[in-house]
Amino acid sequence: MKKRIYLLALLAWIMTGCATVPVAKQPIQTTRIYNADYDAVWKAVVSVLIKDKQPIKLLEKESGVVTTDFVLEKGAGALGLWDRRYTLNILVSKITDESTQLQVSVYMQLRFCNQEWMTLGEVERKSGRTYVGDIERKLLDRVDEELVSQGKIAGIGALCSIGFIKEHSYPFIFDLMEERTAEKAGLKSDDWITKIDGTSTEDMKINEVVAKLRGEKGTTVDLEINRRGQRLNFKITRETFLSAKSPLLDKEWWLGIGVQPIPPDLLENVQKGVLISMVEKNSPASRGGIKKGDIIIEVDNQPIETVKSLFALPLVPDKKVSIKLIRDRKEKILSI
Repeated sequence: MKKRIYLLALLAWIMTGCATVPVAKQPIQTTRIYNADYDAVWKAVVSVLIKDKQPIKLLEKESGVVTTDFVLEKGAGALGLWDRRYTLNILVSKITDESTQLQVSVYMQLRFCNQEWMTLGEVERKSGRTYVGDIERKLLDRVDEELVSQGKIAGIGALCSIGFIKEHSYPFIFDLMEERTAEKAGLKSDDWITKIDGTSTEDMKINEVVAKLRGEKGTTVDLEINRRGQRLNFKITRETFLSAKSPLLDKEWWLGIGVQPIPPDLLENVQKGVLISMVEKNSPASRGGIKKGDIIIEVDNQPIETVKSLFALPLVPDKKVSIKLIRDRKEKILSI
């Protein structure tokens, strides 16, 4: 199984499509909201299932329900020793005439080296690891691409996450697509999005953020940004383009932490680094002594200025790293 450092919350390309990356020990996000009518989303779902040769068992447009028969995948996992089979349950729901919700869930069974099939829950209890929702995510990404190809959704070209520290639960910019509207307008990594079209984003769910940032091609969205305590305003024009996962997320190394930018109210004490929002149990980070609330400022003597800079590190799996952090205003160095 590929290991990653986790952002606390889900990440979504806020553009023509939205590719999410679930978080360990957090509810798996299987819902997306589109600024597109019901018929368009329904057609996109059916088209993707047919193109991907998914065995459709139930297809009811009036109720918005789609289910598939079991799909068998052999040789999963890092060593190819696992088989898995699953069924998809899909629900398309009309919100308004111009917005639609898509929910995807999966029932999965796994077996190791041709032994007896186990439910996903049994495997998680025995392994101590959490399923990261790759099947649901891939289907949602494919539906995004289908809607993009039809010119149904457009966005700004930014990868966004949510801060989960209670005192500062706003969305922030993780990464930007090159030469797209968000970057051209002047948005930067670690910018906090505090308002969208005049509406506060505090405690807003990622789906709501994505839905508000998306819209018809050529329309604009007004953003209020908090950049290291400075309030800035941007008007960004939406455009259509195929979504693409940030290459920074495709990492083989894993620490088991959730991270977010340093909230503005802490910048008086710390000028650089990223805040630890979550530490997964039994992870390399927890075993090495990292705690929620720590601020990472260096990894292997490389300064950490933004969340993006942490993901960009060329770390090697199974090799110890030196992490300099700040805890209670004092510097500490830990070996993970």
